[in-house]
Amino acid sequence: MVIGNGLTTLLWEDRWINGQSVCELLPNLYDCIPKRRRTARTMADGLNGNSWARDIHGNLGLHEIGQYLQLSQVMQHTELSAAPDQLIWKWTASGTYSAQSSYLATFHGSTTCYSWKLI
Repeated sequence: MVIGNGLTTLLWEDRWINGQSVCELLPNLYDCIPKRRRTARTMADGLNGNSWARDIHGNLGLHEIGQYLQLSQVMQHTELSAAPDQLIWKWTASGTYSAQSSYLATFHGSTTCYSWKLI
């Protein structure tokens, strides 16, 4: 995900931090976010008055505070532009979706068994 104006990028769910999501990078902090906020907070909303920090609830331990500080640094260096957000398709070099790349992605990591050749 490439952030533009931040209106469609979900702060807690989308992979906007070097191709990873907050859930993947900062799992302890992510667990402190209510489920309803995870799918509602956009980057534009979150950067407005640092409202992303108000999404964090519950008791924070050392791990959560450390992850909060990490995210705080990332958020301070994140700037929005007038361009719309862009979704990057990771299964092609160009980043654009194709039906062929989607089909091939379904087999990514699978192994081929030629057991019919043994007969």
